[in-house]
Amino acid sequence: SRLRNSHQLPFEPEPEGVSSVYNDEFLTIRLEKTASEKDQGSSIYTGQRKEYYEDKTIIILEAEKIEPENVSVQAKGNDVTVITKQQFTEDGRQGVMTYTETFGMPQDIDANNVTSKLNRQGKLEISIPKLATN
Repeated sequence: SRLRNSHQLPFEPEPEGVSSVYNDEFLTIRLEKTASEKDQGSSIYTGQRKEYYEDKTIIILEAEKIEPENVSVQAKGNDVTVITKQQFTEDGRQGVMTYTETFGMPQDIDANNVTSKLNRQGKLEISIPKLATN
């Protein structure tokens, strides 16, 4: 089977700062921001991980800057999309930054039963059940 994930990044990574490691059946990709973007703190998520189980996949996003009312999780087909909004002030102007990330799932998911919760520690946990097989 083939796994495909596409991510729209809220920053331009340093080419020398892109690395990947595969161990214990997990692929970890690390991206470093450019020096100017590190100073700006432009990323909404400070970390993410996926946990794979027989009956579901769990995505955990570190999102301590996000309020629960500014998070939307949508599932369609084999994709789960997280949309977050964050208000900001820059040079005396206020605005809203919208960050969208879509996770492609390697198996058929039960899109009607995807759940999410954002805890007080700022961890957004998305539970994505697999379709039941008969």
